[in-house]
Amino acid sequence: EGTAAGGRQVADPGLRFDKVVYGSYPAFNYHPSLIDGLKDLGIDFVSTANNHALDRGSVGADKTIDNMRAKGLAFAGTRRSTEDEKYYAVSEANGIRVGWVSCSFSTNGIPDKKKQVLLCYGDKAKVLDIVKTLPAKERVDAVIVTPHWGNEYQNSPAAAEKALGREFLNAGATAVLGGHPHVLQ
Repeated sequence: EGTAAGGRQVADPGLRFDKVVYGSYPAFNYHPSLIDGLKDLGIDFVSTANNHALDRGSVGADKTIDNMRAKGLAFAGTRRSTEDEKYYAVSEANGIRVGWVSCSFSTNGIPDKKKQVLLCYGDKAKVLDIVKTLPAKERVDAVIVTPHWGNEYQNSPAAAEKALGREFLNAGATAVLGGHPHVLQ
C-alpha cells in the first residue's frame, strides 16, 4: 500500500526511512528493493490500486510502475500517465490463465488528473466492463478482482462493499478478494 518510486529530485539515502525520500504514514514511498523482497517471498502479482497510489503524485505512480516492470512483478489497478487505460494484468501457471482486476475506493483526496488509478466506485462501469470482457479479450480462465476498500479496523464489510462485490461476481468475476481494513473481515 504505497509507492515504490525511488528518489525524486533528492539523492537516494539508501535503504533507510529518511522521511524525505522514503517514509511511511501519511505519505508512503518504499525503496524499490521491496519489489525484490516480494518476489523472493514468491509473490508474483500485486495490486497497485490503493489510497496511497498517488502519495508521490503522478510521477511517483509512473516510477512505481517502471520499477515493477523492470523487476518483472505483475501488477494491476494503475497505469502510467502516458499509457492507455488497461488497468489489469494476466498471469499464467500450469496452462491456466488468470485475469487480475484491481481498484481502489479513493486516492486520499489527491487529484488523479491523469486517471492513473482505477476507482472501484468512481469508475464502477469501467471496472464491470473489464470484468465482463476480460475472458474473451485475453482468453483467461478466471477473473480475480482485488478491490482496495473497507472501513479500517472493522470486522465486517460495509453494505456498499458487499453490494459491489456481488456486482463484480454477477459480471463474471471468479472471486473478489478485498484489502485495506487492516483486519480480517
